[in-house]
Amino acid sequence: MRILIFGAGALGGVLGALLSRAHDVRLIARGEHLRIIQEHGLRLEGLIEDNFEIPALESIEDQGLFDAIFVTTKSYDTDVAARCTVGHLSENGCIITLQNGIGNAETLSQYHRISSVVIGVTSMAAHRPRPGVIRYVSENEIILGSLIGKSSARDTAEKILRDAKIRVRTSENITGVIWSKAIVNAAINPLTAIYRCENGRIIEDKELYAQAVAICEEGMRVAAAKGIDLEPPDVIQYMSRIATNTAKNRSSMLSDIERGKRTEIDAICGAILRFGKELRIDCPVLSRVYYAVKSIERESVHK
Repeated sequence: MRILIFGAGALGGVLGALLSRAHDVRLIARGEHLRIIQEHGLRLEGLIEDNFEIPALESIEDQGLFDAIFVTTKSYDTDVAARCTVGHLSENGCIITLQNGIGNAETLSQYHRISSVVIGVTSMAAHRPRPGVIRYVSENEIILGSLIGKSSARDTAEKILRDAKIRVRTSENITGVIWSKAIVNAAINPLTAIYRCENGRIIEDKELYAQAVAICEEGMRVAAAKGIDLEPPDVIQYMSRIATNTAKNRSSMLSDIERGKRTEIDAICGAILRFGKELRIDCPVLSRVYYAVKSIERESVHK
């Protein structure tokens, strides 16, 4: 099948490389990362040590139709990705969000048929140490769902991933999966960005762990008030497992701060805080780390 990876950063790069073993893949990238992939191929390190010759492009223009489009951009670029991919999905194609945060699928459905939109959630860990190179740190399954429940688009996405031997399963409670992942991200990522540490320190440091647990509890209260059944339900245990399994990983939020880039704090912590405000649920610890990261972000972006 013809596949597009819109946003070939860390996760998108790994996904594109894995899918290229079974499908005709194109990558959308930019800057020096794009140039090196075009000239030397995409290099994976870590769990897989190999070079992948995959066509990489700056624009989707004149690229025709794709059977599947995986959106792996930062959450604040979802609207751009949605608009750019209009008219490039085949009649029975699917567009899959594999992004951090809450609300990405809803944004895609503003531009694409809601029946074609698939939601993906994963804890696969990767980072980009330098342009053209992705370090694949932690393998994990991809969970797929849909805003409309069972759908042929979800089935298509599942088959595409299985054909490339990527671990995948479906969920009828994808909203619960998204929220559990978002709460875990809200507990781990901001703390690593504030304290400039690897994920494992969240478990090792009692003070940081206490803050992470408090954030999980606040997020769980907001989810409960919204009537969301979290999956998995024990988010504190889930957070501990993710931080342990990715102990040596530097979160994407920390990497963004170190590179002077905008973070996804609004789509992760900000989204939970907005729902909490609507429901009149105080989230003091989450609020504190949210504003701390926003302050650090402003300073790093404008250096």
